Amino acid sequence: MMDYKKGECAKTKKGAAAIYIVIFTTTLLSIIALSFVRIMMSESMRTTNYSLSQSAYDSALAGVEDAKIALLRYQDCIDKGGSSVGGGCANYYETDVSTGASAPVNLSSLGCDVVRKLLTGSSDKGEQIISTGNKVGSTFDQAYTCVKIETDTDDFVTSLSESRPVELVPLRTKNQTEQNRIKKIQVEWFSHENYAAVSNSSGSLNSGYFGNGINGVSNSLTGNQGTNKGEYNTSITYKGNNKFEAGSIMVPPAMQLSYYQTGPTFSLGDLYSSDTASGVSNRGTLLLAPSSDGVNSSDASKFTYSANKSFNVPINVKCSDTDGSGGVKEYSCSFVMEITDAIGATADVKRNMSTNFLLLSLPYNAPETDVRISMLDASDNIIQFANVEPKVDSTGRANDLFRRVEARVKLYDDSFAIPNYALASTGNGDNATIRKNFYVAPGCEKRESVFDNVDYKVVEKKESCNNSGEVKQSGF
Repeated sequence: MMDYKKGECAKTKKGAAAIYIVIFTTTLLSIIALSFVRIMMSESMRTTNYSLSQSAYDSALAGVEDAKIALLRYQDCIDKGGSSVGGGCANYYETDVSTGASAPVNLSSLGCDVVRKLLTGSSDKGEQIISTGNKVGSTFDQAYTCVKIETDTDDFVTSLSESRPVELVPLRTKNQTEQNRIKKIQVEWFSHENYAAVSNSSGSLNSGYFGNGINGVSNSLTGNQGTNKGEYNTSITYKGNNKFEAGSIMVPPAMQLSYYQTGPTFSLGDLYSSDTASGVSNRGTLLLAPSSDGVNSSDASKFTYSANKSFNVPINVKCSDTDGSGGVKEYSCSFVMEITDAIGATADVKRNMSTNFLLLSLPYNAPETDVRISMLDASDNIIQFANVEPKVDSTGRANDLFRRVEARVKLYDDSFAIPNYALASTGNGDNATIRKNFYVAPGCEKRESVFDNVDYKVVEKKESCNNSGEVKQSGF
C-alpha cells in the first residue's frame, strides 16, 4: 500500500484548473485573431472587387467612346451621300439586295461587333482588348465584350439646369411618311431623382424650395385657360401661401415649349406665320406651370393661337410624384401638346422633316430637371426618332467581372448658343440693373455711344475688337 504525502491531491487539482484557463484563453485569442484575419481578407476582397468593378466600368465607357467615334463618322458619311463610298465610308454602306443600290448600313443589325466593323472593317467576332502604348490593358485583362447601337429610339432624354437651361431638339424621323404621322408631342419632366435631390429623408422639400403640385401642396396659377382668342383671360393670379420671392425655387419647375415647323418650301418670314382661321401654324409657344389641379394635354388650337404672344398665358399642368395606385412615377409632370400641319403643307409633305424642331426651356433656370420627349400619332402610338440620339449599350470586362452601361449620343450640333431671354434684371431699388448678354464675332468692330457732358451731345466711339469670339455683357 502506497503512502501519499499530505497535500499532493490538492496540488494536482490546482494544476488542472490552470490548464482549463490556458485552453480557454488560447481559444478566445484564436477566435479574435481569426476574426481579424477574416475582416482583413474581406476588406481585401472588397477592395479587389471594387477595383475590378471600376476597371470593368471604365472598359464599358471605352466601348461607348469608340461607339461615339463610329457614329460621328457614320453620320458624316450619310451627310456626304452615297458618292463617298470608297472614300473612307465603305464600312458604313452596304448593298441593298432588293435594289442593288448602295445604302447606309443598318447599325442595329451588326450586333455586338458593330464598332469593330465600322472602325476597322473587320468581320472578326469577339471582345476588344483595351490597351495603351505600354499594353496596360492587356496586363490587367480589360476589354469591352459587346457594344450595340440602336439608332432609332422611342424617346429623347436630356437634362436642363442653370448651366444649360435650353435644349433644341430635332424631331427627325425615318422617312417623310413617319413625319406626316406626328400629331402630338409629349413632354415629361422632373424625375424622382430630381425630387430626391431637393428634399430630405422624410420627403419634405429643403429650405429655399416650395412645392407646386407635389405631395398634395396646392399652389398654382389660376385663370381662364380658353382655347381661342375670345376665351383668353389676362387676369392670372397665384394662389397659396408661397410666392415667387427672391431665392425661392418652385418644385417642379415651370417648363416652356416652343415648336417650329415649315412646309416643303419656305422663307424665314414663314416662321412667324399663323393661320388661325385655317387652324394651322408654323410655330407656337406654351408655358407650362406645374399644379395640383391642372390638365395634362392641350388641343391644337392652344398651339395655333400661342403664335400670337398677346394671347399666350401659362397652362396649369397637373403634377404628382405618385401614380393612381400609390407607386412612384418616373416623372412628376407630363403634358401632351397637339400640333397642326405646317402652313403650305401638301398631301405628301405635312411638314419639312429638316425644319422640325422643339425648343425646351427652363424659364427660372432651377432646379435641375430631367426631361423626356416622345412623338405620338393621332392614336397615341410612338413615332421613333431617327439618328437624333442613338442609344449605345456597352458591356465591359476586367478579369471575370462585367459591367454594363447605357448611354445616349447626340448626332446633331448643340454647341451653338441659344438665347433664353433678351434682357435680364438683377438687384432691387436703386441697385437694379438690366443686362443683356451677346456674342461678339471674330474681327468685329466695337461701337459705343457716350454722352459728352461738356458739349452735351452723344459721341460715337469705334474700335476693333480683335478677339476670337467671346461673351460680352452690357448693363444699364
